Amino acid sequence: MTQPGILPGDPADKHQITVDTQDFTSIRPGLTEWLSSQLGANSVELTVDESGLGNGMSSVTVICTATTDRGSKPLVFRLPPNPSNVPIFPGYDLDLQYDVMAAVAAGSGVPVPPLVGQEPTGEAIGVPFLAMEQVTGQVPTDNPPYVFGGWLLEATPEQQRQVQDSTIKVIAGVHQVAEPQTGLAKLAARSGLRNHVADQRGFYEWTCAQADGLRLPLVDRAFDWIEAHWPQTTSPDVLCWGDARIGNIIFDTIMGQLNWPMGSTLSIVLLVMLGIVAAIYSRYMGLSRIFKGLSQ
Repeated sequence: MTQPGILPGDPADKHQITVDTQDFTSIRPGLTEWLSSQLGANSVELTVDESGLGNGMSSVTVICTATTDRGSKPLVFRLPPNPSNVPIFPGYDLDLQYDVMAAVAAGSGVPVPPLVGQEPTGEAIGVPFLAMEQVTGQVPTDNPPYVFGGWLLEATPEQQRQVQDSTIKVIAGVHQVAEPQTGLAKLAARSGLRNHVADQRGFYEWTCAQADGLRLPLVDRAFDWIEAHWPQTTSPDVLCWGDARIGNIIFDTIMGQLNWPMGSTLSIVLLVMLGIVAAIYSRYMGLSRIFKGLSQ
């Protein structure tokens, strides 16, 4: 089912975007059986957090608590979106996403959530999925976009700068993963600058087809410029975070409070490997204030 994109009452809700949601009742038995086997538990009871359903546009997210005879553990399941919905990407390789998170966890200082496992065949619930432990914190939301309201918009410029700087540090940390081809066979097969540009151009052509042939002349000229100025030599391949943006990060410091102590260390505790670059964040914040002023 689809969550409505405009809700009455709050002006910020007018900027919401429809997202895909999942009927948890239909997949609970399959998830429970799979998780019981994965954890080696005699019995598992799953309790879903309804507030976590559907927050995200590239996949379906199910947040729940797994209770066993050993105690309770909050978990997050990630599923591909309903194929009948308008897609954001031409494909959803959850198997690759899982491998990338595992590689980043093993080969860098970038913190990622503890991985529980993955089910790539679709036999358990009809579609593939991956599971990880839940990490609590603050997330700049996509729905509605964080530039129109919320804890980050209300933070001080100094706090917003810390979010920007910490995000760039994480992006650099991902780039520093040593020999990423070793544990990522799918990426190794498509490594290199030429393949990367070809992939980006293929994605652009796919979006044009989705938009009934609408093209962006600036993007077309950019690709032409790249071809005309192709470098004679290239540096070694590095792992690149393809969706590097603050909406894919959980921050463990509650910044919604204006008296948040600036002496505290802002640490990033979750990275979703799937763009908005952090460096242009201040421009979006400025646009938000302009739109807000026009609406008053």
